[in-house]
Amino acid sequence: MTIATSVLSAAAPALRAFRDGADAVRPWRLFDRPVFVLAMPRSGSTLLMDLLDAHPSLWSWYAEATEGWMAARPADHDPRLADTWPRSYATDEMRRRLERILFREGVRSRELERQVPRGVHGRLAHRKVRYFDKTPTNCVRTAVLAELWPDARFVFLHRDGPANVASLVEAWDSPLGIRDPYLPDGRRVEWRMLQPEGWMDHVDGSVAEKCAFQWVAGNTAILDGLAGVDPSRVMEVRYQDLVDAPEATARALCDFAEIGWHPAVESFCREMPQTRVVLSAPAKEKWRTRYDELAPVLPRLVEVSERLGYPTDWGPAG
Repeated sequence: MTIATSVLSAAAPALRAFRDGADAVRPWRLFDRPVFVLAMPRSGSTLLMDLLDAHPSLWSWYAEATEGWMAARPADHDPRLADTWPRSYATDEMRRRLERILFREGVRSRELERQVPRGVHGRLAHRKVRYFDKTPTNCVRTAVLAELWPDARFVFLHRDGPANVASLVEAWDSPLGIRDPYLPDGRRVEWRMLQPEGWMDHVDGSVAEKCAFQWVAGNTAILDGLAGVDPSRVMEVRYQDLVDAPEATARALCDFAEIGWHPAVESFCREMPQTRVVLSAPAKEKWRTRYDELAPVLPRLVEVSERLGYPTDWGPAG
């Protein structure tokens, strides 16, 4: 080891402490018109993320930023709220904390997973970025996000209730999204993916009941959270439109986000590669293969389905 290396190694802790101290006091306002995809798990959000992530004007983690959001959550967060954030979290201090954590940890994730050259943190820190985020748990934080970033753009991706719930049920039978939380009495329970407020009341229900609860709670939180947001900041996208007309949908999204069209996005739309989270071959009306399992919970989906503009004639296939 050279003398220079020894000196740098010895100074590293002090340099890290200085950097962290500077980050804590600097006026973090790094995100310029961030784009948040609000969507239930298993609603096509990974496909949408991969599509938009092809655009060089948007900056995101290599995948969902779940770890970053969890790191920013207050230590005394009520476990009964789980993924839901109360409006009291919408403070300037929280915004600075989120931007600092999401940006810095996002840089690390890109360096590790995408082999971005080290040092990009220092270069990007001197300019604003068009942050892009597709973290499904954010659906139950919609109202807070709208207050934290008054210039944010929201893409509300939704999917027909029975189809989305059937996909959630399929995911519950897979290794995806395992959380295994504890109840206040110390009992450890099985849970997958989204944990909205009230989840503890459903731990003993069937998988279909849990998934129906998730779909209703997640989409209701988005609808209610966006109710007071300027419509110019919101774009709704249906999963089926994304699948059936990817290029037209992508062009509309690029216009909405004010990033312009890009050949990389066009190429993605033409290829439409299968996402890394596909569990079985996609097919229209695939949910009907689980009709007997879903039939008892379908009435619970009616109200939100009507709010989203979907038909609710879900009788057995003829």
